[in-house]
Amino acid sequence: MELLSMDQLNKKEFWEESWVKHMHSYLNAPPRTGHFIEAYFGVSINSILEIGGGSCRDSRYLAEKGYKVTASDFDEKTITYLKSKFENPIVKYIVADAFNLCFEKKTFDLVFHNGLFIYFQDDLDLYKMIREQAKVSSKYILIIVHNKTNTVLVKKFKRLSKEDKLYDIRYFEPEEIKNIVMNSGIKYKKIELLKFGGMVDIIYRKILRRFMPAALKSYVDKIMPKIFQFESWRTVERVVCLVEL
Repeated sequence: MELLSMDQLNKKEFWEESWVKHMHSYLNAPPRTGHFIEAYFGVSINSILEIGGGSCRDSRYLAEKGYKVTASDFDEKTITYLKSKFENPIVKYIVADAFNLCFEKKTFDLVFHNGLFIYFQDDLDLYKMIREQAKVSSKYILIIVHNKTNTVLVKKFKRLSKEDKLYDIRYFEPEEIKNIVMNSGIKYKKIELLKFGGMVDIIYRKILRRFMPAALKSYVDKIMPKIFQFESWRTVERVVCLVEL
C-alpha cells in the first residue's frame, strides 16, 4: 500500500476535508489516551503538549483533570473550530508545525501524540519531529502508533483505506518505533514499550458504561493501562513508546 505523499500531507485541504468528515465521531469517542496519561503519570507531571491533536479530546479531558494543557494541530481551521466550540480557557489551542515547534526549550513536562507518525514513511521525518519534541519537553515524550503485529487491524485499515485515505497509514512493530527513537540523536534516560487498546476496550462501549456507577467508571479508567499490558501483542491496537529524557 502506498502511503500519502509529503505533498498530500502538507496540503491543508486534505486535513480540512478529513476532519470535517470525522470530527463528530472523534469528539464522541472516549478519551482513552487521556485516561492512559492520567493513570500512568498522575501528579508527576503538570504541563502537557499534544501535537497533531485533531479533535484534541484527550487534551480537553486532561485539562478537566487539572493539568496545564496546550493542544496543537497543523490545520488552522480545525483549531479555529475547536476554539469556537469549546470555550474552555484551561486548554490553550494553537496551530503548530511538528517539524518546527514554536515553544521555548523545556516548556512542557510531557509531549504526546497519538497517531501522528503513522502518516510518515521516511524515518528522517520522524527523527526531526522527535528532536523537536525533545527540545520542548523537560521530562517525557509519549509516542503512540498503530501496531503492525496486529494483522486483523492492518487488514481492516487497508480495506477502509480504499474509500478513505485517512486510513492509509504506516504500521510499526514495537521494537521498530523504539529503534527510531534511539536513532533520532536525542539524549534519553530510558525507553519503555507499552501496550494500548485492544480487546479489553469493550469496557469503553457506551452501552456498558451507561449502567456503571461513577465510582466504578473512575476505577476502571485508572486501571485500564495496566489491563492492556496483559494482552498479547497480536491483539493490541497500538504501541506506546515512552521516552524519559
